[in-house]
Amino acid sequence: MILPEGSLRSDAEEAGRLRKVLVPAAHLAHPGIVPLRHLHDAWEVDPAARELGLRQGMLLLVCDYARATDLAHWLRPQAPGGSQRRAVLRVFDAVAEALDYAHAAGIAHGALSPGNILVRSDGRAVVSD
Repeated sequence: MILPEGSLRSDAEEAGRLRKVLVPAAHLAHPGIVPLRHLHDAWEVDPAARELGLRQGMLLLVCDYARATDLAHWLRPQAPGGSQRRAVLRVFDAVAEALDYAHAAGIAHGALSPGNILVRSDGRAVVSD
């Protein structure tokens, strides 16, 4: 994931603030959280970054790949009631457990949305970036 220019202030103070939040997040180990593996300045990773239109100071987050569907898409075919309701409750329970774990470590997601709650084919949910 590349955080686009304009999504954050581009000054050194903002980059430092973001690193202070993301570096501890990289140490979270929970089955309901997609692991964050690396945080880099995009130019440090690939010399071709300039050719790709990336500017110095843009941050590149490297996370594990989660083969899953985001919550918004997963909920569309769900009918209210029966086993579908139990599946939805299991997803929300898993998300609550993951967030509780992160909060106990002093880390808040800060931008939780259906787009970064992922549901795997077996029904297990994980929280991403």
